[in-house]
Amino acid sequence: MVKVEPPVQHLSRLAGEAWGFAVLSCAFRRGLFAKLTRRPATPAEAAAFLRLPEQKAGLALDILVRMGAVRQAAGRYANTKLGRILSPADPAGRYLSLHGRLLSAHLQPSQAGPFGAKALATTEAVCDFLGAMNALGEAPSAKLAKLLRIRKGQRLVDLGGGGGIYTDRLLKQNSDAEVVLVERPAAAKALKKMPPFGSGGVRVVADDYFKPGSPALENSDFVLLANILHGESPLSCVKILRTAHRLLKPGGKVVVVDYFRDGSGKTNAPAALLAYLLYATRNGAVYSGREAEKWLKEAGFSGLRKTQLAGYECLTAVK
Repeated sequence: MVKVEPPVQHLSRLAGEAWGFAVLSCAFRRGLFAKLTRRPATPAEAAAFLRLPEQKAGLALDILVRMGAVRQAAGRYANTKLGRILSPADPAGRYLSLHGRLLSAHLQPSQAGPFGAKALATTEAVCDFLGAMNALGEAPSAKLAKLLRIRKGQRLVDLGGGGGIYTDRLLKQNSDAEVVLVERPAAAKALKKMPPFGSGGVRVVADDYFKPGSPALENSDFVLLANILHGESPLSCVKILRTAHRLLKPGGKVVVVDYFRDGSGKTNAPAALLAYLLYATRNGAVYSGREAEKWLKEAGFSGLRKTQLAGYECLTAVK
């Protein structure tokens, strides 16, 4: 029997989580994690970094300690592993900086996803966002390129491929294959200004990747969904997996790369950061592997295989 949380306790917990995220964002914007990367700080120094009176800073730092972003030892504050990846010197830190512009946009009911958001209304802003996504995708895309062998004449379609780091690595590893990236028009326009897409190689198609209309994409050998599911609702996850199923030929494979929680509900530090970011958005979550497996079966796939991929998880299944 599921235990129902009393309403007052439920509201109190939600308020605490929202406050915790606000403190995390404030600490990042004011450079706390970047400064703690260089050296630990005394309470007075940390308060100066946060630009808060020492008493208020102490409360904020206590929240960060409880969230696992900062640790306290010998009277000084230092970064944890999560705090280190919040430094702007880390790709995840650059992602957080850009994601700050997205949070309010995601809350606008008329906006659909990051490339429909007012926060990324210019091509330059979209390029910045895609560049951060590429930085985060360096390690997993390199590993995927070694794992996924695409033979000459085969086609891979990357739905919602963002900055194209995965398609670029896959094409370099499988130069005889056809690699197609499908993105919404704003992102597709920005890609033309970013290497390596200005010089050709990967074919970019400007379309809604939930329902691409080009018949040339059908009967593909592989469909890639890299870091797509965590930004969508469960219903939308099933919808895009069904799109992948439609585009594949019989025996074709869907490849899903994302963060997933394990059976205990625990996850690694980057995935925990992502979960905090998604808390403020209207859709999306760091889902469990079991949920993803259920959606794949719902969409018509079978033969699920799982592989660890530089902190991410790669799920492959067959049509």
